[in-house]
Amino acid sequence: MSASHSNRLVVTYVYPPKAAAIYRANAKLVRTNKSAGFSDYPVGTLIAKESFERGADGAPDRRGPVFFMRKEKAGYDPSGENWRYAFTQADFSLIGEGVKDNVEFCKACHAAVRARHFVYAQDR
Repeated sequence: MSASHSNRLVVTYVYPPKAAAIYRANAKLVRTNKSAGFSDYPVGTLIAKESFERGADGAPDRRGPVFFMRKEKAGYDPSGENWRYAFTQADFSLIGEGVKDNVEFCKACHAAVRARHFVYAQDR
C-alpha cells in the first residue's frame, strides 16, 4: 500500500535489470532503517507503479492510475536529480508529465527522500 499514492495498493516495476538490482538493494536499506549508503540510478532507469483501489475486503479491486519516473541525462532537472515524472489513467491516457504543472507534487513528495536519490524504494 502506498500512502503517497492515495493509499492504493501498488506494484512497482523497475527497468533495466541493473536499475532493478539497485532498487532492491536500496529497499533493503530502507527495510533495515539505514539512512545512508543508497546507490544512484543510471540514466534511462524507468520506474512504474501500477495502482489498484482496494475493495471492501481490502483486496485489489479496480485499477487506478499508473505512475512513472524516468532518469534523464544530466541537466534535465538538477534540483530533482534529473527525474522526469508522469502519470496516466488506468487506460494509459496521459494526466501529466515532466516536472511542472500536474506533476509538481510528484517531485515535491519525492524530494522528501533526497538521500535515497528521490526514490522511496520500498518492497513491502
